[in-house]
Amino acid sequence: MGGLSNARELSLEVGATVLAALTERGHQAVPIYVDRDVDLALRQAEIDVAFIALSGRYGEDGCIQGLLETLGIPYTGADVLASALAMNKAKTKEILRLHNVPTPPSYVLGPGDADHIADRHGDFGYPAVVKPIGEAASLGVAIAHNPGELVAACARAACFDNQVLVERHVCGAELSVAVIGACALGAAEIVSPRGICDFAAKHALGDAAYFVPPRISPARYRGILRQAVRAAAAVGA
Repeated sequence: MGGLSNARELSLEVGATVLAALTERGHQAVPIYVDRDVDLALRQAEIDVAFIALSGRYGEDGCIQGLLETLGIPYTGADVLASALAMNKAKTKEILRLHNVPTPPSYVLGPGDADHIADRHGDFGYPAVVKPIGEAASLGVAIAHNPGELVAACARAACFDNQVLVERHVCGAELSVAVIGACALGAAEIVSPRGICDFAAKHALGDAAYFVPPRISPARYRGILRQAVRAAAAVGA
């Protein structure tokens, strides 16, 4: 838990909750706080399996997974390759398109594009969703409704990553699906009072509302679960 990313505090909260749940169920669980000396901490702990409760870089992007494999410690979640692919939003979208999983049109802005955003955007249209390529927990996510907002949103997103993804906005319910292996466990609908499910809504302010199951038709719900399983399989998670 913890880690070196911008979502460290979130990871500490998640880790404490997981630790309590495991302990209540009779497991001999110990917390391992992740910093630059995590390899030493892992060797000293002599654990049988690692439950990864890390968010963001070094935790969800294959780094800690690679370290655990090097140390011969089994761990929860996706492997190194799937973690690295899924953490990079642009690469994930490329994989989804190859597997015919629907994903909104998009383009990527790099470090040298800050002064040419209007030219790159062209007739792409508004609203557009702006996201850092390799950040987690919805950090740096914003919706731009005009050129001025687009430039500002890209500048904020660039504080988290040197590449920024700009996507076509899709109006509809926002759902989060839990997938283990080839099985979708279910989905939650996330509703923000401010119209965007960013880090503040989900974590910092915690003012998002959750509906389980989502408020959609049974047929649409089954379709969403199938698409989530296809997406997870496409990246190898």
